[in-house]
Amino acid sequence: MNNMLKYEDPAATTLISIRAAVSMLTQSKWETQPEDISIPTLIFQPSADRMTPPPFAKGVYDRLNCSKKWIDLKGSDHMTTKSHYFEKIWSPEVDKWLREVL
Repeated sequence: MNNMLKYEDPAATTLISIRAAVSMLTQSKWETQPEDISIPTLIFQPSADRMTPPPFAKGVYDRLNCSKKWIDLKGSDHMTTKSHYFEKIWSPEVDKWLREVL
Protein backbone atom coordinates (compact mmCIF):
# COMPACT_ATOMS: atom_id res chain seq x y z
CA MET A 1 0.00 0.00 0.00
CA ASN A 2 2.82 2.43 0.82
CA ASN A 3 4.10 2.26 -2.74
CA MET A 4 0.68 3.25 -4.02
CA LEU A 5 0.56 6.45 -1.94
CA LYS A 6 2.91 8.74 -3.80
CA TYR A 7 2.91 12.32 -4.94
CA GLU A 8 5.23 14.25 -7.20
CA ASP A 9 7.85 16.11 -5.20
CA PRO A 10 8.73 19.35 -7.03
CA ALA A 11 11.98 19.68 -5.09
CA ALA A 12 13.26 16.28 -6.12
CA THR A 13 11.46 16.12 -9.45
CA THR A 14 10.62 12.53 -8.63
CA LEU A 15 8.10 10.53 -6.64
CA ILE A 16 8.30 10.13 -2.89
CA SER A 17 6.10 7.92 -0.77
CA ILE A 18 3.86 9.41 1.90
CA ARG A 19 5.72 7.28 4.44
CA ALA A 20 9.07 8.80 3.40
CA ALA A 21 7.65 12.32 3.52
CA VAL A 22 6.24 11.80 7.01
CA SER A 23 9.55 10.32 8.17
CA MET A 24 11.49 13.32 6.84
CA LEU A 25 9.13 15.78 8.52
CA THR A 26 8.97 14.06 11.89
CA GLN A 27 12.69 13.32 12.16
CA SER A 28 13.93 16.74 11.04
CA LYS A 29 14.31 18.66 14.27
CA TRP A 30 16.55 21.68 14.76
CA GLU A 31 18.95 21.48 17.66
CA THR A 32 19.29 25.27 17.71
CA GLN A 33 16.56 27.75 16.93
CA PRO A 34 17.42 30.77 14.76
CA GLU A 35 16.69 33.11 17.67
CA ASP A 36 19.46 31.43 19.68
CA ILE A 37 22.22 31.99 17.12
CA SER A 38 24.58 34.69 18.37
CA ILE A 39 27.38 34.63 15.80
CA PRO A 40 27.33 36.75 12.62
CA THR A 41 25.48 34.88 9.89
CA LEU A 42 25.68 35.18 6.11
CA ILE A 43 22.92 33.60 4.04
CA PHE A 44 23.11 33.09 0.30
CA GLN A 45 19.68 32.36 -1.13
CA PRO A 46 19.22 31.17 -4.70
CA SER A 47 16.09 32.83 -6.07
CA ALA A 48 15.15 29.74 -8.11
CA ASP A 49 15.85 27.21 -5.34
CA ARG A 50 13.09 24.60 -5.23
CA MET A 51 14.69 22.52 -2.45
CA THR A 52 14.92 25.42 0.01
CA PRO A 53 12.41 27.95 -1.29
CA PRO A 54 13.26 31.62 -0.67
CA PRO A 55 10.22 32.23 1.59
CA PHE A 56 11.39 29.43 3.92
CA ALA A 57 14.94 30.78 4.07
CA LYS A 58 13.64 34.34 4.57
CA GLY A 59 11.54 33.14 7.49
CA VAL A 60 14.65 31.70 9.15
CA TYR A 61 16.65 34.84 8.34
CA ASP A 62 13.99 37.07 9.88
CA ARG A 63 14.14 35.06 13.11
CA LEU A 64 17.90 35.57 13.55
CA ASN A 65 18.78 37.96 16.39
CA CYS A 66 22.43 38.29 15.42
CA SER A 67 24.37 40.40 12.95
CA LYS A 68 23.19 39.04 9.61
CA LYS A 69 23.37 39.59 5.88
CA TRP A 70 21.20 38.21 3.04
CA ILE A 71 22.57 37.74 -0.48
CA ASP A 72 20.04 36.95 -3.21
CA LEU A 73 21.53 34.81 -5.98
CA LYS A 74 19.17 35.88 -8.74
CA GLY A 75 18.36 33.08 -11.15
CA SER A 76 20.39 30.43 -9.35
CA ASP A 77 19.00 27.05 -8.37
CA HIS A 78 19.94 24.98 -5.33
CA MET A 79 23.42 24.20 -6.69
CA THR A 80 25.02 27.62 -6.23
CA THR A 81 28.58 26.43 -6.68
CA LYS A 82 28.37 26.80 -10.46
CA SER A 83 31.38 28.84 -11.56
CA HIS A 84 29.41 31.99 -12.47
CA TYR A 85 27.90 32.30 -9.01
CA PHE A 86 30.95 31.12 -7.13
CA GLU A 87 33.52 33.33 -8.86
CA LYS A 88 31.45 36.45 -9.47
CA ILE A 89 29.19 36.57 -6.41
CA TRP A 90 29.82 33.94 -3.73
CA SER A 91 33.57 34.27 -3.27
CA PRO A 92 33.78 38.11 -3.35
CA GLU A 93 30.77 38.47 -1.03
CA VAL A 94 32.22 36.01 1.50
CA ASP A 95 35.56 37.86 1.44
CA LYS A 96 33.81 41.22 1.90
CA TRP A 97 31.59 39.92 4.70
CA LEU A 98 34.50 38.33 6.57
CA ARG A 99 36.38 41.63 6.47
CA GLU A 100 33.30 43.36 7.91
CA VAL A 101 32.72 40.96 10.81
CA LEU A 102 36.26 40.04 11.80
